[in-house]
Amino acid sequence: MRGSTVLAACLLAFAVPAAAVQNEIDGYEETVTFDNVALDTGAFTATGAFDNFVSGGIVVATAFAHSGGQAYQGTSMGFIVEDQIDYSWPAVGGWVTGSGRIYLETFDFDPDSGTEISNSLSWLDDPFNAYLAAPGDPAFITRARYYSDSVFILDDLVLGLVDVGPGIPEPATWSLLITGFGLTGSAMRRRRFAA
Repeated sequence: MRGSTVLAACLLAFAVPAAAVQNEIDGYEETVTFDNVALDTGAFTATGAFDNFVSGGIVVATAFAHSGGQAYQGTSMGFIVEDQIDYSWPAVGGWVTGSGRIYLETFDFDPDSGTEISNSLSWLDDPFNAYLAAPGDPAFITRARYYSDSVFILDDLVLGLVDVGPGIPEPATWSLLITGFGLTGSAMRRRRFAA
């Protein structure tokens, strides 16, 4: 009986909540296509491994969609992980079409200051069905914003990387680990005193 208690406590210590499951070796990538969102929708939550809040544009039917027949249209479109402290993306990118320069700005959460800071800024001068992504190494991106002086189309927004593991663990993960280690220590201590 005592052996099974120790085993159960060890398993609990290394369990991960379902909401935080992510393959540490392969990473995780999520694509928002806008094809399953009702036309004329403005702000919405795109669910997947993360809850990504999308705002600033409107879903339209267009021949300029990179895939399917719908895309997101506007002059400033933002994407945010709903809880900026718990989650982050290692990368972000999307297919854009417009008549003028389109920018992509990404933000990191800085735990020292407790605020978001600008991570990178990139742009395309001739954006016709072109992929615009955050440059450089993977980072803890908590928010991204595409913007332009003129109306443009965004489709197939890609969040994450298939070969990069998860970002900052959520508090539920830490509490589960601490509880598991506590139960393991308690079971081992009782076992020592019983002997």
